Amino acid sequence: MSTEDILELLVFSTTRFKFSSCIPPYCMEFEIG
Repeated sequence: MSTEDILELLVFSTTRFKFSSCIPPYCMEFEIG
């Protein structure tokens, strides 16, 4: 796995986590790391 692969995976996971924690009109943003 290259560094770019890992970064892509991190971004993807963070984005999915943010979406799954978003219940309109109340959105909670989580910072990971």
